[in-house]
Amino acid sequence: MLRTSTLLALIALASPAAAQDVSESVASEPGVTDDTLTPTQGRGFSWGGAAVIPMLLGDVRYAESDAHVPYYSPGGGVMGRLGIELPYGFGLYGVFSLHATSVEAETALLLYRGALELRYTIDTGVPVLPFFGVGGDLLFYIRNQSLGTTGGLHANAGIAFAVAWWAQLEVIMELDVAFPGAAFRDTVLTFMPSVGGTLFF
Repeated sequence: MLRTSTLLALIALASPAAAQDVSESVASEPGVTDDTLTPTQGRGFSWGGAAVIPMLLGDVRYAESDAHVPYYSPGGGVMGRLGIELPYGFGLYGVFSLHATSVEAETALLLYRGALELRYTIDTGVPVLPFFGVGGDLLFYIRNQSLGTTGGLHANAGIAFAVAWWAQLEVIMELDVAFPGAAFRDTVLTFMPSVGGTLFF
């Protein structure tokens, strides 16, 4: 894809007047700057990743026992995201994550998560872009070498720092809610800050 500046230079060689008209047209179009696409337009397909720090909140009990799980917090993990940013700031993403939390005298508590997330990014007109997301989760917990599954919800808020139209760095604060069921006796809350980035193509 030719950059706007390169395109203007080529047009200028052929016709200076035409180059002036194109330049004025680009400058007057909302949300468009040289070499930059914004959430107002939608930047298309993307993939990204992040390092996450899961922090379990409150008491946790396995579904099979009334005893509290002696976990250590925080844990650590990784997250991946694949999706599309649509016009006017909306985006739809598939999210995949794996993280672990240490448990006293047991193997670590592992979580494999698949989620579908709807995100809204605010077009501020500058490279600092606040965003908010909500989604539904399918959760697979490995609890002391046994598998427990459940569903959940998550909500997050963050700030993206756009370094180019095709790349941004992100800081995200997220709260995950795991429903009681085959994995846990009670609702389990996890606060999960993360730092990562996204590439658009």
